[in-house]
Amino acid sequence: MRPASRTVSSVRCNDASNTLHLLQCLGYPPGDVVTSNNDELPPKRGKARWLYEQLLGRIESGMWPDGHELPSEDDMEFQPMSAWLDGYRPPFEEEPIGYEDGRPRYMSKRMARDPVILLEAIGRVIKRQGKGSFVSMPGMEPHRLAVDLRKPSSTQLRRVAEPNEAEPRRAVELIPAPGSTVDPRWHEGEGEYIVPAWDSERLGMDAGTRLRAYTLILLIGGEPILASTSLVPSDLLTGAVKWQEKSEGELALTGVSVTFSCPTLHGRFPTLNESKALKPKALKTLEGIPAFAIYRQCRVTPLGVSAVPRRACVLVVARTDRVHF
Repeated sequence: MRPASRTVSSVRCNDASNTLHLLQCLGYPPGDVVTSNNDELPPKRGKARWLYEQLLGRIESGMWPDGHELPSEDDMEFQPMSAWLDGYRPPFEEEPIGYEDGRPRYMSKRMARDPVILLEAIGRVIKRQGKGSFVSMPGMEPHRLAVDLRKPSSTQLRRVAEPNEAEPRRAVELIPAPGSTVDPRWHEGEGEYIVPAWDSERLGMDAGTRLRAYTLILLIGGEPILASTSLVPSDLLTGAVKWQEKSEGELALTGVSVTFSCPTLHGRFPTLNESKALKPKALKTLEGIPAFAIYRQCRVTPLGVSAVPRRACVLVVARTDRVHF
């Protein structure tokens, strides 16, 4: 079952630089933290999680660099951990848990398989058909996402109080790592997007509302990093009200006046469509890798006509494996 979406408090998950801590911020994988040392035997309970931490620790410490081949499932089952887990030195010789065709078995097939599946789910391991599992930990500086969570009224008051100040920071802005080049791509959603009940409160619209979508995808080095989608009522796009390319976090419309609410920041897993839009080259989808989701609810009124303001929203989704705060 997918864990419930949680708001990341005070936008300060930047201290969670390693993936395990970030997943704990978002509530996945479940369970208590298990301290893993190189001179201990696996605990009686939570062995798979203990091994997961052992493997992840070697990846994040650089002991197993990007591209390093993980031990095979067969090696993990039929060899003692000290033979394939670099640096692991148990206090005494490991005993097999059983035998299969005369071969000593040191762990179950599930224990050998589950930790690698978790590492693949968070993007730290890539499985290549017929070749094995390999570390995915590219040595690159992360990109940054700036989100202004102040209420719009306080932002406007500051502009009045400090009129000589430069243009205020945008509500949502991707700050690429030094030397990176951002390549924007736009596309209009096919058909209508119907607001689901699980996301209606964050979008600020009733479940079942029919919307049109216009999405900006920011690519860096050919990899999609962030998607910014403007969601507006289907019947709003008439006359002078048209799509217009704008920066991430802004409503991509022209011919309207827009009043934004305070942005909200959440940590959740991407939907299927979001996974496809932000899919890394080496992975089939982004499923399993948590995402940062920023919602900017707003009210939109067509210019030059007498009309009731309509609800709309800008949804920004960023990959947590490439974007930090």
